[in-house]
Amino acid sequence: MPEPDDTGYESSGSNSQRENPLQVEYQQCRTLSAEGWGLEILSSFGSLILLGAIISIFCHMNDRPLSDWKFPISLNAIISILTTACSAAIMHSVSASISQLKWLHFATGHRKLSRLELFDEASRGPFGSVKFLFTVRWNLATIGALITIFRLGLAPLAQQVVSLEAYDVVTPDDGATFGFAHKYDRNMNWVPLVNQTMFFQPPDPGMQSAILRGLYKFNSQPGFACGGSCHWNGSYVSLGFKSVCTNVTAYTLKHQNCSRLYPRGPRLCNLTTPAGVVLSTWFKPSEGHTTFQINTTKAGPNFGPNIGSQNVEVAKLAVYRATAEVPGFSGSNINVTDCTLQPAAYEYSNARANGSTFSFQSIREFDLSEGDSGECDTVGEESGSCWKWQVMSNGSKIENSPTLRISFLDMIALRQVFHSAEFKSRWDEGYSDNPNPGFISVLGGDVDLSQAFQNMAMSMTDYIRDGPNGMLARGDRVESRIFVSIRWHWLIGPILIQLAGLFLTVLTIVGNRRNVPLWKSSALAVLACQHDEKDSLIRAKVRDMKEIVKAAENSKVRLE
Repeated sequence: MPEPDDTGYESSGSNSQRENPLQVEYQQCRTLSAEGWGLEILSSFGSLILLGAIISIFCHMNDRPLSDWKFPISLNAIISILTTACSAAIMHSVSASISQLKWLHFATGHRKLSRLELFDEASRGPFGSVKFLFTVRWNLATIGALITIFRLGLAPLAQQVVSLEAYDVVTPDDGATFGFAHKYDRNMNWVPLVNQTMFFQPPDPGMQSAILRGLYKFNSQPGFACGGSCHWNGSYVSLGFKSVCTNVTAYTLKHQNCSRLYPRGPRLCNLTTPAGVVLSTWFKPSEGHTTFQINTTKAGPNFGPNIGSQNVEVAKLAVYRATAEVPGFSGSNINVTDCTLQPAAYEYSNARANGSTFSFQSIREFDLSEGDSGECDTVGEESGSCWKWQVMSNGSKIENSPTLRISFLDMIALRQVFHSAEFKSRWDEGYSDNPNPGFISVLGGDVDLSQAFQNMAMSMTDYIRDGPNGMLARGDRVESRIFVSIRWHWLIGPILIQLAGLFLTVLTIVGNRRNVPLWKSSALAVLACQHDEKDSLIRAKVRDMKEIVKAAENSKVRLE
């Protein structure tokens, strides 16, 4: 605990004058001179300027990207340099104030001479300041000791003010795109044959490839362009296809028609599904049994001004699957499935891309109105005919939704793909010849047919979105940038330290008595003093600091 002050002392001024009447009264230096308080005042103002510069930098960089800092030295390094300089400037005036308060302390009464060392240690650093707090009764110099200790936290507190945080910055980017389409029209022309009864339309190789990719699960990434991270707000309606599959095993087997061409010959069965697709099976004990067949209905072009939705189905497919029990080859686990492929509308919302990944937050499937025929709005010498649909929801047209189109000629070409040999194939397990296995490898066995045909429909949809009729949805680029966030509450500590330093300096200057020499931390002043043990006084014949320095310049000494 701090020691109590000694009592029963006399004023040092009156006592010293009585004991040494020849001593000349000390003449105070000018406050703003170098020998006075000029350097301390200058350092105090310097620390204020440095703190103001730090605050100005904080105000300038608050909530701004770190990239806006163009100075060659980093922001943290500049703050560190300025806080170090500010701390040094504060401590210059604080150290001088503690040193001068030492002389004021001894001028007000008889003190233990050891306190001279305590004041000096307190003016030098934190360790001496801690000792000072616990050994000397608190006085004005105590503020200086506290400042000396707390100023160690000045730089860390200033560093804590700056927080670097990552935020996503969204900027429009014409290079951020993905496709959607409102029509499927290759701008084909009519090609009449010699008999003028049919029209030859080559299938779309891109669509054929999409069908195979979907069935074989070679799902490719939907086309998009994004240099980094992108997003597309809003929704986009696009033309596509959907598949609807139904298990019709019970109905089909109930109405099957079986016969033999001759006794003990193979049993031949004809099966017609509810969708009107015809299937046929073959079975002969110990020889073989049909385990897979796929077939489609024959769909004609159906041209005319009043074409209903029932005529715009792309294809109706039926798949027969069974297991042949060896060695008798009797059929079991029979399954018959009807699937319909038809146009549909999809709404893609809030697309996101990051690197090589691309996804939609939601994909909604919408019904289409009954098909209607009309012009395709095709650019060319003449506009072909198209089926047209409106996007429907709960039986009503969606407001501001686009009109979706598929040209007659492209629909015919697409239907031809589903009437190819791959979609009209059969596999007989046993000793039978199977020249056309078709898609048994991807649709046979226990494959989920609904999922398989839906994969095919989605692959076809992606092709339309990314194909020649695709339009570009332009989005925003998302960049993660480092922003400077200023946490002002951490600046309270440095400001209080600064104000305390100014407060101490001002009080020390104002409280310094005229008859107390302005010696501060001078070691020469201590050497110039004499200790009068009889009267318990410290006397100096020369009290002017200039005279003490001049005398020291003209003196040479050696330590004995």
